[in-house]
Order: sequence, then C-alpha cells, then structure tokens
Amino acid sequence: MTRGGEGSSPGPYLTVQVGSEKYAFDSSQAPVTIGRLDPQLKSQADIPIADTRISGTHLVLDYANGQWTATDRSRNGVYIDGNPAANFVVTERLVVTLGHPQFGITIRLGFETTTTPGQLRLGAAITARLAELNISRRTLAAKGVVSAGVLAAIEHGQSQPRPATMAKLEDALGWPRGHMNALLYGDDGGMTTAAVTQAPVNAAEAERTELLSTSGTAGYDGSGVVAMLGTTVKLALAAYRAQIDTLRPDSADFPTEAASILSALRELDAAADNAMRAAPPPPPAETVTALAAVRKMYRELMLLAAQSPHATVGQRLFAARDSAGLSLDEAATMAGVSTQDIRVAENDGALPDTTAEAISKLRETLTAVP
Repeated sequence: MTRGGEGSSPGPYLTVQVGSEKYAFDSSQAPVTIGRLDPQLKSQADIPIADTRISGTHLVLDYANGQWTATDRSRNGVYIDGNPAANFVVTERLVVTLGHPQFGITIRLGFETTTTPGQLRLGAAITARLAELNISRRTLAAKGVVSAGVLAAIEHGQSQPRPATMAKLEDALGWPRGHMNALLYGDDGGMTTAAVTQAPVNAAEAERTELLSTSGTAGYDGSGVVAMLGTTVKLALAAYRAQIDTLRPDSADFPTEAASILSALRELDAAADNAMRAAPPPPPAETVTALAAVRKMYRELMLLAAQSPHATVGQRLFAARDSAGLSLDEAATMAGVSTQDIRVAENDGALPDTTAEAISKLRETLTAVP
C-alpha cells in the first residue's frame, strides 16, 4: 500500500499521550510501535512503557490510504470502552487501554494536522456540498467514488484527492471539471463564480445555486479560507435545517434520523474548528457566527430529540446537563469519569458498565433538580 494517503500532501500528525508524556508522528514515520520498556530487547518501541503487562510490541500504529490504523500485537490485549479491539481506525480523542479492559495503561490518541489553506477550502466546500445534496460518505463509497475514510480525510483538510478521484467526486457532486482544482489552488481561470445545478434536498428547493469560487477572495494567509468556510457552513446549515423541519418527534424513527443529522453537525463543527485554528487570529466575524450557528443547531436538535418519547439515553443526558448549565468537564468531574466518557455517552457510544452506571446516576441526579 502507498503511504501518505490519497494525495501527495502529508497526512495528519498522530499524537499519542501516555500519562504526562505526549508524542507526535507524521505519516512518513509510520509504522509506530508501542511496547514494553526493556533494555534486554533487541529493538525498542517508538513509545516505550515501563509496565510488565505491556508486550515487547503491544500496539502498532500505521498510516495508509489516508488514515491511521492500529493493530494489536500483544498477549494481554488492547481495549476500547472495555471491549477487545484487535484492529481499528484511529479517530480524534480516542481513548485506548492496554493490558487490561479496566485497569490497564490508558493512552489517548488524536491528531494535529499539517494542511494547506487550499485543502481546508476544498474540504469545507465538499462538506457543505454533501449536505446540500443529502449525500452520505457511505453512498459515495458504495458507488465506488471514494472510500468513506479517504473522503473524511479530504473533508478535514488532511489529504487531497488524486486526479482520478477528483474527477469522480466532481461528477458525483454535480460540479464542472476543474472546480475542485479552483478550490484547491485558488485559480478558476478568471471566473468569479461557478453556477452548478444542485440536486434538490426536497422538491420545493429544486433550483440553481451559485457557489463562490476562491479567486480574489481567499488568499494563502489562511484568513480567506476561513472567510469562505463561513459561507460553506451556512449552506450546510440551510440543508440541515430543511431536514430537521421534516422530522416528526413522535415517530419511532426520530432518534435515528436525528442522530444522523447530529453526527453530520459534529463533523461540520470539527471541520470549522480545524480551519479556525489554522488561520491567523482573529478569525473573520462571519466565521465565528457560522461556528456558533453550528453549535446552536446541535443544541437545539439534541434538546428536541430529548423531548421525544423515543429519545436515546445520550440525548436525555445532554438535556439534563444543559438544563443544569454544566460543561462536559464539569459533568465528568461530578460523575467521576473522563470528559471523553461523557462525550461518548451523549453520542450513545458503548462504555464499561461501571462508567455507564456512574453517568446514569449523574443523569438521574440532574433530572431531579427542580
């Protein structure tokens, strides 16, 4: 497999935190090994851990096809949320335990991206376009356009598509040839706008939409990228608003339908936050407003979902925490768990029984507050 992912640009820096020690690796340094600190071993792990429960080579982190993956090579196992994890894709803020499901060594995985303004611009535009057309990553993967993992990396500005993939994406998104290059490199051959026909989110919205190009508006200092991101976020939010307006809270399908939109909003939030961090301060006011709008819509939908008779435990937890005015960190402290545990619980992810019980007690306590 070719390292470095879909495009020629470097992938995201992988960060690994073990206790107070934090390590960072770029894709060219893969594979990265985590193993036992033992002077008698012929080769030492890239990240050594002085614990007898850790194997000489315990976990191998590799980069291929636009994503970091992990493979368990140990005797005592690797666990996520208390469950064995032999092979998995590394995601942001992922907590992994080595050697024992509850009492092992905790490591925290994440990313620091190296990206160009053009990649951020292209990724934000694709995210917004997918929302406009109501197309999921899985749909594009099923059609053979691009894998979901590679597309996620492109949307986050961590990779860029090869020419063949770019052509497939332009066709799938209804963009003219060359449009993605214009977004990527800031050159659209003198055109200031590109009119493209969008597939309607619903019949009432079947109309032509102009997407602003980057020519003359998005410079390479990063500020123009973030300014354009504000526009693309607004387009995406308009599409999500149309979807939310069709939801029926009394329907048994409501939690699932809401969860899909909530997941997309989290992706949009992450893309916007990533772009904001990459730009020189202060970011444009319209971008700050757009990011605030994403979080406002997320809160609105979570609270709406919590009122449904079919609400999930995570949605009810969010509503209880919101009503009490608690941050994620504050809720975690009160429950005696990590902030990531609260985040996972609100997203209805799997947690160890003891952690889930502690969070459930917190929710009951907060719900009882008049």
